[in-house]
Amino acid sequence: EFLNDARKGLGRLAVADADKFSWYFTLLKLAVKFQPAEAIEVLKELVTTLNRAQQAEEKKNGGATRFNGSEVPGNLPAALLELDEFAVKEAISSITSAGLRAQVRLELLGICLDQLRTSKLTTPKQGPSI
Repeated sequence: EFLNDARKGLGRLAVADADKFSWYFTLLKLAVKFQPAEAIEVLKELVTTLNRAQQAEEKKNGGATRFNGSEVPGNLPAALLELDEFAVKEAISSITSAGLRAQVRLELLGICLDQLRTSKLTTPKQGPSI
């Protein structure tokens, strides 16, 4: 219930999208953990907010933007890809800023590699069968 209220409130918040989208990353982490069925929708809202923030920045600065990927906080939830990989890929591909899109993709790639490394470390080596 608190997450639903936070999500609704964040959508209605009278703050510039450039200031708001980082809060969506926090909300996304919580949604993946506690409301996985809603996580993809939160991701889509995050992307929409990112794109609006970039458009507003470009309009304000005559085409220049400060969105280069450094705005993406690290530690995206690893379980995000396990929910619906294709929906996640589709949402990320709709990020209009090439820098942000690349940063999010690299973050998710890092998560995948960490999971692969961890699974290899925890998988027992099987010896030859006799």
